[in-house]
Formats: sequence, structure tokens, C-alpha cells
Amino acid sequence: MVNLRALVAVVVLFCASASIASADPINLTATASINFLDGNHIESTAQDRVLAPLPLIAVDARERRVAIHLEALPPVTFAYSPNASGTKSTRLSLFTSTVRYTIAGGTFAGAGVTIYDQNTDRGSLTSRFATLSADEYSRVAGARFELGNERRLAARMTLATVVALNPVMNGLDQDVATTHLTPPGFPPSTYTCAFANVYGSLACISTRARIAHGLPERAEQIDTSATLVRRLRHGDLIVGVRYLNYVARYELAGNAANLSLADRNVGFMPLIAYRLRARR
Repeated sequence: MVNLRALVAVVVLFCASASIASADPINLTATASINFLDGNHIESTAQDRVLAPLPLIAVDARERRVAIHLEALPPVTFAYSPNASGTKSTRLSLFTSTVRYTIAGGTFAGAGVTIYDQNTDRGSLTSRFATLSADEYSRVAGARFELGNERRLAARMTLATVVALNPVMNGLDQDVATTHLTPPGFPPSTYTCAFANVYGSLACISTRARIAHGLPERAEQIDTSATLVRRLRHGDLIVGVRYLNYVARYELAGNAANLSLADRNVGFMPLIAYRLRARR
């Protein structure tokens, strides 16, 4: 999950260290946005359209040419329409941390990290004496590189563009099947089975605990945005569009499914945001 306390702590530490090192003011901003996702979730056997409003929060701290940009998507659940795979919903969270350096003329370059957490409900089957449910858990993280520009169009209007690339992201994907048995005359029992190692073999335990192994994934992502920023008295009104293209594949040593598609998420997000400015 996204750790908001850590997000705030990083900004506070940056501000304190910068204040000691320099008498220049530190510019702080906090941004809340709604991103109206219209995209597709694609797997090897299914494809679902996703329409969902995603609330993102961001904090920026700038001192001279250097800035820290933190962005988080709190855990959000979005449902799928009825589909052949039986997948019901996905719960997703995101955290991005980037250090940016302004080069010249409003152009900046940045480097940082992106972390995704997701939990997908694969649906369930119920009979008289048994219930079978399936869930998928994964966490993927990798380095993020950015190139951006802020160009003034008018006295109170700015065009901001950002192109970001995560060339390599790594993580673990765990598919867990839970069977809850209620046979007449016997106590209820629960068995959990999961893909337990890089060869794709199954392991089962009679407990609700998650098996601490998974299938390795390798992913890459493109994240671009273009926004118009209208300067107001105490903040900025922001409108624009964002495009995401994320692709993950399995890395299974000695398995025929090696490099097969784990999932792909691609979509456009018209967005509206308000950025509050402060100075220390």
C-alpha cells in the first residue's frame, strides 16, 4: 500500500535540509486531481474496458533548480463488466517519487521510482458443501526517468508537458485459490493453493495465510501528460490529459509460459486538478 506518512516525511526532511543549506525560500505545493480513466485491461485470455475516476494527490518541494515530486494513488477499487474470465474487480494503489533538476528555459530532467500494488478478485464458485475463490496479488517497482517542460503562454497561463519512462520494473505475481469446505458432520476447513516458485508449481497449505512466494514479473511503462495551468490568487487550476501504457510479462525459468503476457494496461485520462501554493 502507499505509505502517506513516508511521503510527508520525505518532503519535511527535504525542506529542513534545504533551509539549513540555503537562505533561499522553498516553494511548496500540494495538488489534488481527478483522472477520468478510459482504458483497457488486457490479459492473455481476456480484455476488459475500464472506466473509473482515479483520485491522485501530489506534493512538490522546490529549492532553486532542484525539486522533489511525490505522487500517490490511494487504494482504489474498480469493477469490471461481466466477462468470460469471471474477474470481478481490481484494487490498485500507486506511489511515485522523483527528483527533478531544471536545466534551462523551463525544461527539467528527473529520476526516481514507481511502485504499484494490486489485488484482483478473480471471482468464486459455490456448491452445496464448498466455495472456491481466486485472488491475484502483485507488487511491481522500478526506476522512473522524466523529461518535462513548462512554457508560459500568457501572463497567467502555462503549458506543462512531461514524458516519463520506466524501462524495467520487477515484481512478484501471486495467484491464490482458496477452497472453503463445509461437509456435513465435519468441522469446516480452508485450503489455500498458490503458484509457489519460478517453475510455476503449485503449493497448498491448510490455512488462510498467503504463501510467501510468487511468479516473477518484468514490466515497462510509458507515462505522458500535457496540462494547461491557470494561475489563480492562492493556487492553480489545472486541466489536461494523461496517457499510460504499462506492459508486464512473466519470467518463468524453465517454463513454456516464459515471457508470456501477464497483463497490459493502456488508457487516456482527462484530468482536472487544483494546486495549492505555499512558501517557506
